[in-house]
Amino acid sequence: MKKIIILLLIITKISLAFEDCIDFFKKERYLQAKQCFSQINQTDPLYPYALYYLLRTRVYAEEDYSDLLPEMEKFKNTAVYSYFYLYLASINRFKNPKLALEYWSKIDKEALFKDDIPFYYYLKYQIDKSLKKDPIKEAKKISLYFPYDRFYGYPVVFENINILSEEEKFNVLDRLAAKRMFTKAIYLLPYIKDGQKKYLYSALLYMKNREYQKAEYFISLLKGKYRASAVYSYIFFQRKMSEKKKYFKELLKYNDKKLIWKAANYLMKKSFYLQKYKDFFYYSQFIPEKSRYYSNKLWFLSLYYYIHGKKNKAAEILEKNIRYFSEKPKVYYWLYLSYKDINRTKAYKYLKKAASIKKIDFYVIRAREKLGLPLFEGKPMFLKFYQSKTLDMIAKLKPIDYKAAYIEARYFMKKHGVESIAAVFPELAARKLSDRKYLVRYAYPKPFLKYATDNLTYAIMRRESFFDPYVVSFANAVGLMQIIPPTARWIAQQKKDRNFDIVQLFEPSKNIEYGRWYLKYLDRMFKGNIFYIAGGYNGGDGTVRRTLKRYEIKNIEEFVELLPYRETRYYVKYVYTNYKAYQTIYGRK
Repeated sequence: MKKIIILLLIITKISLAFEDCIDFFKKERYLQAKQCFSQINQTDPLYPYALYYLLRTRVYAEEDYSDLLPEMEKFKNTAVYSYFYLYLASINRFKNPKLALEYWSKIDKEALFKDDIPFYYYLKYQIDKSLKKDPIKEAKKISLYFPYDRFYGYPVVFENINILSEEEKFNVLDRLAAKRMFTKAIYLLPYIKDGQKKYLYSALLYMKNREYQKAEYFISLLKGKYRASAVYSYIFFQRKMSEKKKYFKELLKYNDKKLIWKAANYLMKKSFYLQKYKDFFYYSQFIPEKSRYYSNKLWFLSLYYYIHGKKNKAAEILEKNIRYFSEKPKVYYWLYLSYKDINRTKAYKYLKKAASIKKIDFYVIRAREKLGLPLFEGKPMFLKFYQSKTLDMIAKLKPIDYKAAYIEARYFMKKHGVESIAAVFPELAARKLSDRKYLVRYAYPKPFLKYATDNLTYAIMRRESFFDPYVVSFANAVGLMQIIPPTARWIAQQKKDRNFDIVQLFEPSKNIEYGRWYLKYLDRMFKGNIFYIAGGYNGGDGTVRRTLKRYEIKNIEEFVELLPYRETRYYVKYVYTNYKAYQTIYGRK
């Protein structure tokens, strides 16, 4: 009986795979994890990762790990090599900072994930302090480039605020504002000397934080070009249209034509979509021919006459001013729409012009659809086939630990070029292999077939994140399908997913699951209309319903251009273009 038990133990020990070892480690069963990782053979592609986790488990067990170092030196070309030494530098930074510095110098910053780079510099900052070296260089680097990092950036800024010049302090404010960390930026204002530039930044930060009374106070302290700049920004950020009007009148007092044109362009478009046409014409008069916004003025004037039934006038504006427009397919297509019921010969002349342009573009595709032409021009691309132990490692690691595989693939691509990674990690290569004129199959991959196969999901995903699972937008939309936390929580409630956590949105499986659930919800609401679904996914279903209610929509192009948000208009066009590309490559799935 004892022999049978021993035999079973041996069989279990041998049959444990790398993913079992990872599972032990995640469950903090470190003794079992250590034994498991020690069984990974040197010929296994995942052996470098076994060394990394063996290091971690031995440290937890307070055991010697010196024998692992010469083994890891064989894998300098991998990202895990840098993470191995990042960990060693971290655990030695206080007890043996000299050794920590030696380990830190082995790290290749290019191998690290973007979120780990602040810690990389913070580690050097702490090592320098432990060695009694002057840490100013690292402190400035962290403060100027990573002040938004809550753990390793922002605390360093406060600790070293006095070593920063006034200009560097303003740079820090810019970085924080770019990440929408307005409150944290406001906390730094007392450390900056009083003056016009400080008052301008104060006004901008408070208006972005929607503290309008405080913003107005700082605007009142400003003079000349600083005040003009603040007044323009206030027009943009203030939510009340009455306040926008008031501050536009003030802006007219300043002799800053470019700011006046910019503000007039913004208010003209805003008034158009609010259907306040008297205001629309008022603001449009401040945009002269020499302004860079003149084509916008012409476009919205044409659209105004079109939706009010004066299609001849709409066509006349476009036809006489084609030279001012960079988006030629759009102008040609709308000339087709304008002339369609008036002059069919002219209409089809412009439709053919739109279709003839060599460009992957919404209006080119729509024109070719109308004419029954192939939607895209293909371009054969032959990629060099790479063979590498590192690629074998990435391929084997990908289904076990996607993030680690992503980091490795990104590092490999940096060293060997985009073609090197296309077969194993097509989602990383897609952006760089895209072409504006020709349809390239590698630019439209379906890298997550385990979780989604349909064309619409990938058309949305390609637009939202370009297959980057770790991207976070300016609006805090997360991951592959760019889901904002409030929507994610609402979906979790609908699905009765009580264990949902926002951080799960960084996991491809969970993000795609929630994104697809929301797409199906919109699909039911809009009865399968892809344009409405895409508009609802980006701008909200309320935006779609209001647009349909406000106007007598007769065709899809009218719906698209009458959506009130620029981002949503471009989004719908981009998603439809992606969708047609996926249909062309993969069929109507």
